[in-house]
Amino acid sequence: MALTLVFGSLQAQEATQNKVTLTLDETTASTFTYTFTVNSDSVAAYYIFAGTQSEIDQYESMFGVSIEEIIATPVMWSPWGIRCPGDTTYTWTQMTPNTEYVVYAVSVDASGAVIYPSDTAMVTPMPDASITGVSNLSIAFSEITENSVRMVVTPDSNTVSFFDGIVETQLFDSIGFDSVVSIIKGQPQTYMLFETDDWTWNDLDPNTKYTGVAVGQNGVGEWGNVDTLSFTTLQATSVAEVEGDKANGIVIYPTVNDGQFSVSLAGRQEGMVTITDVRGAVVYSQEVAASNFEVSLNNVSSGVYFLIYQREGTVETQQFVVK
Repeated sequence: MALTLVFGSLQAQEATQNKVTLTLDETTASTFTYTFTVNSDSVAAYYIFAGTQSEIDQYESMFGVSIEEIIATPVMWSPWGIRCPGDTTYTWTQMTPNTEYVVYAVSVDASGAVIYPSDTAMVTPMPDASITGVSNLSIAFSEITENSVRMVVTPDSNTVSFFDGIVETQLFDSIGFDSVVSIIKGQPQTYMLFETDDWTWNDLDPNTKYTGVAVGQNGVGEWGNVDTLSFTTLQATSVAEVEGDKANGIVIYPTVNDGQFSVSLAGRQEGMVTITDVRGAVVYSQEVAASNFEVSLNNVSSGVYFLIYQREGTVETQQFVVK
């Protein structure tokens, strides 16, 4: 296996000449671009892929085959790599800064069999340390309905990476500005953003005020100014239904907790309870038969979460915070 070690600059050497040469063309805080050049007539095609070593180890353990087989052959799944029939240039985007990635070029012969060893290089996307200005972002809301909103967060030229989210304004006011910002900053690295974020938030409550929050970093990791903007979802079609919901709302206690909390459905019958993080990833799902029950969330990050109760076509949502 031919390896090249690269740390966010173009001073890297080319991978040792093999079946496919990997040449780093450009890297930024969240992207890297490689040119792949075929050097051997035995190569019918090759597959390219990039991942961290921990991800690669996890995939090999999960599937019980080499990463090359996972990338280039349809063993129980389609090949994970991108097939290239000849010389090509490819850019990986939305990569995590300051994280080392292994870039693969896995060659196959005319029969589709992997030709070992694979050709690889290593690269670490790094923020541009020359970007030292104060990060600023702007939030815009549109397409507001009873239970959804489109949120567009636009970074300025001093912003290398950022996080954003929305919080019920009542909860925002309850725990305070600093706590909310700390939670937004503490989201998992996989939720870090680098370009304009155009996202539709669903499963919101009707006639409820929410506050959007966004904060970013410059090239030396300094946090910039926090942008906030509020909106109110539309009134539900049935006013009586909304009033009934407010009178018998879902109660989470405590609203700010460590992942252990009580839920009261206020007399509602059995249904499905799902809990998601701010990006919609499900962290808990359970059929419930009782109106009151306990929830224990293990190994979740600090942040804002949504409890979603579903029964017979109705959906209700309550927001809470794990500190």
